[in-house]
Amino acid sequence: KLSDIEAQAPESGRRELVHDIRLESPVDGVVLKRSVSPGLRFDRGFEFYRIADLNRVWILADVYRHQLPFIRRGASARITTAGEGRAMSATVSQSEPIFDEATLTLKVRLEAANPQRALKPGMFVDVEFPVDLPATLVVPADAIVDSGLRKTVFVDRGNGHFEPRLVETGWRSGDDVEVTKGLEPGESIVVSGTFFVDSESRMRATP
Repeated sequence: KLSDIEAQAPESGRRELVHDIRLESPVDGVVLKRSVSPGLRFDRGFEFYRIADLNRVWILADVYRHQLPFIRRGASARITTAGEGRAMSATVSQSEPIFDEATLTLKVRLEAANPQRALKPGMFVDVEFPVDLPATLVVPADAIVDSGLRKTVFVDRGNGHFEPRLVETGWRSGDDVEVTKGLEPGESIVVSGTFFVDSESRMRATP
């Protein structure tokens, strides 16, 4: 019962109050928002309920710009919810990613079937994108001294001697960074304490 509405019967011309109105949703789903209450006055176009079909959902994943080249449209992704070991599959949508100024990330849309309705609006999930990369030279991120103008790796020359080597880098995945130029496979480098090695080399170069 929303309110008393006055109606006119066309055949008799009489006007009478309608106390009960039956409203039916055009779609099946879950009520996400209810804006109606007893005694409420409303105008044309008022939203009584917001209903969504949760059998299939959208997921927005925050992706950094350097990660975007590894994410292909139509590719599969693995979805896990916090505190649950169950994993679900999703598909990268064909829609263009949207840049988020607040988080400085790109919003990549995923589509996933949700038959058990385990995924609910507003829920946070972890998204894992499987990536197949070609063989390349990779070093730990801590091995690179980045001054902003150049990137340096210290190569072990033996007997406590280290050679600063300028390098160029490519993609980064976790703690691994691709080196595209400046190093050869098999060379030994400093992977920790690079700041102290760099500081000492600068002190020696000053005189």
